[in-house]
Amino acid sequence: MTEQQRVAVTGAGGFLGSVLVRQLLADGVNVLAVSRRNLPPELGVTALTADIRDSARLAAAFKGIDAIFHLAAHVHDLSSHDDSAQQQAITLGGTRAVLEAAERSGVRQVILASSLAVFGEVGCDLVNEEHPCRPTTPYGRAKLESEEALHRFTQRTGATGAAIRPAMMYGVPCPGNLPRMIRAVRSGWFPPIPEFGNRRSMVSVEDAATAFRLAWFVGAMGGRPYIVTDGHGYSTRHLYDLICRALGRETSALAIPRFVFWVAARMGDLGGRLRGQRLPFDSRALERLAGSAWFDSSRAQGELGFRPTASLPDLMPALVESVVRKA
Repeated sequence: MTEQQRVAVTGAGGFLGSVLVRQLLADGVNVLAVSRRNLPPELGVTALTADIRDSARLAAAFKGIDAIFHLAAHVHDLSSHDDSAQQQAITLGGTRAVLEAAERSGVRQVILASSLAVFGEVGCDLVNEEHPCRPTTPYGRAKLESEEALHRFTQRTGATGAAIRPAMMYGVPCPGNLPRMIRAVRSGWFPPIPEFGNRRSMVSVEDAATAFRLAWFVGAMGGRPYIVTDGHGYSTRHLYDLICRALGRETSALAIPRFVFWVAARMGDLGGRLRGQRLPFDSRALERLAGSAWFDSSRAQGELGFRPTASLPDLMPALVESVVRKA
């Protein structure tokens, strides 16, 4: 890449976006950072505060841009039964607006941040990109429709593009479920769970950002999807043990029996239906706790040259330290 290369990053102020921007700047790339909130001036980018659905404004900003990394989306609401309206309006609507703006501005490459949620429930087998996509959440459906829109865009315009499907990301600072689990284990609210035998894929945010850059460098075609993981499958018990060790605690061989979690989940389902709002623990929460989401990133390794450089055991002490420091 040369200094003449200019790219746009939507969602530049987010967890993944901020890391990707930093990596691109280190490559000597000029970055237009698009965000719904003001970005700090010391970031060293050209900043655009805009509604991601404003295609006309984006088209004007994208003139002279070589590639777009589209990361902006509506964060899926785990406490809600249905956020379909927001997902369709922002996640899918934002993608359509970005693609329309790209076409009007003559941008020749778009790299989309997709999600493993496009697959829905996948069971315990190792899954690759050939697995059928049957999303079960509004977020997953919006991401799959976004991938389809990207594919149509590349077919219509001849532009190149790829859809990166990162596993759950970790890094410092880390948002989402992992810091919640760390806080719960530290406070004693997270019980000593059994070994469910599940496997969940994860990836460091630095490696995920690298995958986006590789898709750009390689010139991936047709909106082709790529799964990105760190190559490991972590059980929830494994995560629990890693957190305990990082906290300097002994891990216990004792565990609450599995049937207790099943009963609690059914009671949570009933309570949620009566209240019209999800309770903290129900069948969906049990699935996140005990279910598998195990994915294969061989395609990204073979076609993009992706090689993960970190694993969760490497970074867990730093993750725990950052959560404790904020407490």
